[in-house]
Amino acid sequence: MKAITRYIDIEKLTAPVNNLEAIVLLSTGKEEQALKDHFIDQVIINTDAEDTDRAKDIDFYIYTNKNKPNKFNTTYLEKIFKSVTYKFLSVPNNKDFYFHPHQVKNLTEAQLKFYDFTHGQKSGPNYSFFRILHDLKEYNTSLMLESDCFLKPGWINDTWNYTKHCNGLWVSGAKYSGAARCDTDPLELLTKHINGGVCLYATGDYHFQQFIKLMENFLIDVMEDFPAYPYDYIIPMMIWTYVNSEDTNYYQFGRYLEKYYCFNNLIANLSVELDSSLDPEEIFRLYKYKMLHKKPFSYKKFTE
Repeated sequence: MKAITRYIDIEKLTAPVNNLEAIVLLSTGKEEQALKDHFIDQVIINTDAEDTDRAKDIDFYIYTNKNKPNKFNTTYLEKIFKSVTYKFLSVPNNKDFYFHPHQVKNLTEAQLKFYDFTHGQKSGPNYSFFRILHDLKEYNTSLMLESDCFLKPGWINDTWNYTKHCNGLWVSGAKYSGAARCDTDPLELLTKHINGGVCLYATGDYHFQQFIKLMENFLIDVMEDFPAYPYDYIIPMMIWTYVNSEDTNYYQFGRYLEKYYCFNNLIANLSVELDSSLDPEEIFRLYKYKMLHKKPFSYKKFTE
């Protein structure tokens, strides 16, 4: 367990103050055209007058891998946001992969030597996550989105208000609300973690940026025993580890981290494949979301 004092000075921690300044679309670079159109259509039909009033002060970014350039139709985004910018990540070829455990078993010896598993079997997103958060350090708070989202009117304005008035966050999003279960995990990571792809982050907070360095090192250690874990399982593991430590610094920081790792009801997470056939309107009846992370089972075209 890496010494937290290398990254975090407990005596200098303060309560975060948040203001939504950037919205970030995370692109794998592999999305089919229908999914890209789905996301843009969701923005067009669900951005109301209050949203556009907020959007004019917010920068919009699309992050994608430079090796897989992936263009969205940004015409409408450019009309409402302060700016729209593509950011192309330089992910090393030997780190740019996403494997399931059964796929790793079928890799050749040459492939196993080529791929760098330092960031686990989901190396591409795990490695990219930390680079993106560091890159956004000039923005007080950033909202991450993925293409497989459904939106509702007020999604920008209500998120802006929540961010401003929630009394502090480092990470804020939704835990899983779908049908999948993992009863063998004592930490219940599937259902107790905050989904990292549709989530708010205090990217401009100095101490949060220091924490991200600590988190990456923690992830690298975890990958030795749990190589299939995604990056967003790591914070609950850190909280559990720290609050169960007999070391006062670890315990105090664990409680601080737990405080600002916030679940919110603006976002609903049913992003597992098992939930893909569910009707978003039925989910809305239950959860009244502003943003829903769920794989579309069909694409409805709203724009001409």
